[in-house]
Amino acid sequence: EGYPLRLDSFTMEGLFSVAPAPFLPAPGEPAIPWTRWLPMFKNFLTAVGGDSFPPARQRAMLLTCLGTEGQRIHQSLPDAVKADDENDLDFEIRRLASYFEPKRNVVEERYRFRSRGPAPGETTAQWVSILRQLASTCDYQDRTDEFVRDQVVEKTSSSRLRQRLLMEPDLTLQKCLFIAE
Repeated sequence: EGYPLRLDSFTMEGLFSVAPAPFLPAPGEPAIPWTRWLPMFKNFLTAVGGDSFPPARQRAMLLTCLGTEGQRIHQSLPDAVKADDENDLDFEIRRLASYFEPKRNVVEERYRFRSRGPAPGETTAQWVSILRQLASTCDYQDRTDEFVRDQVVEKTSSSRLRQRLLMEPDLTLQKCLFIAE
């Protein structure tokens, strides 16, 4: 029947033993960028039943997981106004994101995306996964799959695959991955 995660079976020590690594335990650059660390924290919160915690407790868990330097930076952030529809956790995430999320230069991000070809030994599926990650910062909105597909057609190292893809009417990224297998 499985082993459902029960919050009452956790001690505080046990609860934080499954927490993500502290975001910023000491001065310097975080080991994991904010945009990758935050989903890990949210998964942790869900895994321990945090969805049912009061927002103030969720906020406290976020701040605890920031690490010592992350908490110091949080305390130094300028005051902000909480939106009417924002709970404590969302408010703190917004404040922290304004500090930790890198300011993006879309032209540079798109250049990096368009420059990325397949690496030696990399499967098309692995390459597409990396392209999707790169495209996530390019502001392609709902056309991301289209741009990734075009990148695969243009940059594939296999002229045979390129010819096959170009012959396909209504080529989608899914069809592209299927043909490349």
